[in-house]
Amino acid sequence: MPHFLFFCKNDIVLAQTAAARFALLAKEGGRADIFVESTNAITKPPMEDFVVLLGDTDSPLIEPTQRYCILPQKEPLDRQLQNLFQKRAAVLVVPMAARHLSAIAALEQSCFAHPWSRETLEAQLTNPTARFFAAERDGEVVGYIGANLILDEMYIANIAVEEQHRHRGAAMALMRALVMAAQRENAALLTLEVRKSNTHAIDWYRRCGFLDMGIRPNFYTAPDEDALIMTKYLKKDEI
Repeated sequence: MPHFLFFCKNDIVLAQTAAARFALLAKEGGRADIFVESTNAITKPPMEDFVVLLGDTDSPLIEPTQRYCILPQKEPLDRQLQNLFQKRAAVLVVPMAARHLSAIAALEQSCFAHPWSRETLEAQLTNPTARFFAAERDGEVVGYIGANLILDEMYIANIAVEEQHRHRGAAMALMRALVMAAQRENAALLTLEVRKSNTHAIDWYRRCGFLDMGIRPNFYTAPDEDALIMTKYLKKDEI
């Protein structure tokens, strides 16, 4: 089992509490090989470690390819720790690989009027501008996000989550992974288009720090619709 590192940006006591409870749970479960530690992320966690982010916080020191999950504050901590221990609720965000392509292609078919093909997705694996990540739960793909980095601007092409896994942290985990990748590569901003009628997505992007920047007329087809352009400007210490 990996070394678990618990992190909360503004509440080290919460991190210590979660780590202690998880250690007790691991002991009671006979999992002596699990080593749990609270950390304030002064140094970068080793890549072989599993980082547990508490609440709505992140650490810019976590690499985009780090294995990690997010435990949101809105759900009871003990229940989430139990789920984490049993590997049921943890969302793992990893770089998109060949093993993800079939599942992501199927997700595209179910989510979009003009889905990307498996071949198009496969081409991103060797595209030097592509930054694509998959979200896994219980070893299965539950969502993905894809972007292209051009100079210092990262353009988000796609983000999708399986319907039965929505509102469970996967989309936020994917967005945070992309933000961390953008910061690591000194991008100045992330930008995207969204249908003007998709108010749920627009509200979510705003909560992620995106601003309304303008309208792109007749951007979408099936049905025809204008796109709202949204941009998130990045700061060195921002997540």
